[in-house]
Amino acid sequence: MEERRRTERHMGEADIMMAEISESKSLPEKLILAVSKDVSMYGIGVQTTVFLPVDTQLKINVKLKEPPQLITALTKVKWINKDPSFESYDVGLEFFDTPSDVTQKLMDYVTNKQNLQALNRRQTMEYKIVSSKGWAADSAIKTLEKKVNDLIAEGWEPLGGIIIIAFNETVYQTLIKRDKNVVK
Repeated sequence: MEERRRTERHMGEADIMMAEISESKSLPEKLILAVSKDVSMYGIGVQTTVFLPVDTQLKINVKLKEPPQLITALTKVKWINKDPSFESYDVGLEFFDTPSDVTQKLMDYVTNKQNLQALNRRQTMEYKIVSSKGWAADSAIKTLEKKVNDLIAEGWEPLGGIIIIAFNETVYQTLIKRDKNVVK
């Protein structure tokens, strides 16, 4: 299927309650529960157990989790696909007549997601194995401790425990050094 979205969608957890907009003011609103699949500035992908015809207009309440906030918006069903494995429907909703405060909340949410993705792409680390050999395992371990402590002072972190090879009195330690731009 050809991709026609105007902007990138961002995976995100959100609880959603929707109500179909009725032309008749005398009909009660039919509440529909859904979970989000992804969110963008222009729309939201949801999964629900209710079939919603294309062009159905819905008022939705979206409870975003990162950062926590509630968004109320008008949407229109742009597409719907049945998911037979879960007996549910994947639905693409497009926002319309969006108030400026809701647009700002969506922009903040999308910007936050983009920043997190960029941070994760920059996350790099180095990997190193240090070893020490001695006449006995005890002396090899003492020498390895000194090497590892020196590397810890340089920003390296031990990863796992030491490995002792008894037949040649060698000990090993794995270490990693995280990128300084990454928040742990």
